[in-house]
Amino acid sequence: MGAWACYGGCTVMKITRFFRMSARPHLSRRKNSGSALVELTIALSVAAIIATYANRALVERSYEALSVSSAEYLKTVGLATEQLVLNNFGEYASGSDVSGVANDLQPTLAELQSLGWLRTGFPALTPTRQQVRIDINRTNCPGPTCNIRISVCTTTPVRFDGSVDRLDLAA
Repeated sequence: MGAWACYGGCTVMKITRFFRMSARPHLSRRKNSGSALVELTIALSVAAIIATYANRALVERSYEALSVSSAEYLKTVGLATEQLVLNNFGEYASGSDVSGVANDLQPTLAELQSLGWLRTGFPALTPTRQQVRIDINRTNCPGPTCNIRISVCTTTPVRFDGSVDRLDLAA
């Protein structure tokens, strides 16, 4: 009987075992493929949640960076205005006209640039795309208690996403 020299049904049993063994990996693959799909769905859901939080954190960091940049911008304009006032303190204290400035109490960025207190090409808007207003206030001038106060501020509220006022990011 060839290679299988066994007694009654032995050959059939080995053949049956062969088919059973070959059928088992096929069935186990089906079971694993269903659980793999569930695991993949869970992993993608977790990744989406993490990406949402990471995106929100990235947006907040970019808002924070914009507000810090705007604060530096306003500080630079304030220092340039301070230099203007210090170099022309006699004129400001006495109420005389300051040369190079159209309105002594509200110099513009262009005037500060032309006088050399701001570098040429200094941006006209803050990083948050806002215009700046410079106010110089004099009290008790002329006189020994003359006080000159400089304020540099934006003309509009800080807004991101077009409609939300962000007072927490004001410089």
